[in-house]
Amino acid sequence: MTLYSTVSCIEGHACRMVLNEKEVECDVEFVNLRQSPNPILEWNPYGESPTLVDREITLYGSHIIAEYLDDRLPHPPLMPPDPANRGRVRMMIYRCQRDWLRQLREFDEKNRKPSKALRNRICRSLASLGQFISEQQYWLGNDFTLVDCFMAPLLWRLSHYDIILPPQLKSIPLYANRLFARDSFSNSLSHVEREMNLSWGLEQVLALSKVPYLIEAIRNWAMDSHNTPQLVVETDFPGVYIPPQAMKHADNGVVVLNIHDRAIDKFDMNNDRIQFATRFSGEIHHIHIPIQAVLGIFSREQHDGIVFRSGQSGQTEERGSLNEPVSESGPLEKKVTKPHLQLVK
Repeated sequence: MTLYSTVSCIEGHACRMVLNEKEVECDVEFVNLRQSPNPILEWNPYGESPTLVDREITLYGSHIIAEYLDDRLPHPPLMPPDPANRGRVRMMIYRCQRDWLRQLREFDEKNRKPSKALRNRICRSLASLGQFISEQQYWLGNDFTLVDCFMAPLLWRLSHYDIILPPQLKSIPLYANRLFARDSFSNSLSHVEREMNLSWGLEQVLALSKVPYLIEAIRNWAMDSHNTPQLVVETDFPGVYIPPQAMKHADNGVVVLNIHDRAIDKFDMNNDRIQFATRFSGEIHHIHIPIQAVLGIFSREQHDGIVFRSGQSGQTEERGSLNEPVSESGPLEKKVTKPHLQLVK
């Protein structure tokens, strides 16, 4: 399987992100369409980027390529299972392509900045759509879909295109940060695209963090010692989802969560995020915490652990166990203690 794309093709970038979400082995060939003869004409009569060649089949049109990859490589699924939501995904991708991506490509191909009229139109469109993601993780809900693969390249290029969102529109930057923090996004960037948004702090995305390994070590140590591992989380960090029932326990934007196996279910951690299920007010909820939102981890009983960074208040202090065990009745005991933590830089 080979994907042909130019180094700055915004729709090619979307297809590259889909490939990285699927974690499939694929050759990505960056081509120069101004070269004579056009190197893609052998497979694509329009000579356009992106073009996918997979054995005997050749596909062009980024939306066609993206859906083909999702059908061909079903895990993880990037399309909803029901027809109605699949239709919503297709309509949003169509709107994204027609209203934004294709028009921006025309200016890119001419080495020109987008017109002020187009920049203003994109800004207004994003502002009007921003309300739909203020209460959810991704564009069409809490599940990552193909829509997000098409939105990420656009949002990454906003500063490059001099598209300035109004400061009161906070939902779009928060949503963008969730996309940029995914491994599939950082791995999909070409060397040219990496330079389009250096202000975001790409080194935080590309560097392999030691934090997940330390979290796992301290958690296992605490449980093996018959203690309670507790995670200190910055609640306002982009991508954090903690149920509203638990937010009343937050102190100055920081909450402490019991992550012992007795208290949670389906604990899953990778280099990007922590996910698990637990009970708040008698109801099971799914928690999502980006690794960057973790301020520290410690043992409740021994008051010993690690601080990765301070939160907005500059302090990290335990406020008790805030979640209830899945397998036990009633909440864990709440008490206020101040752990002795070691700062890791």
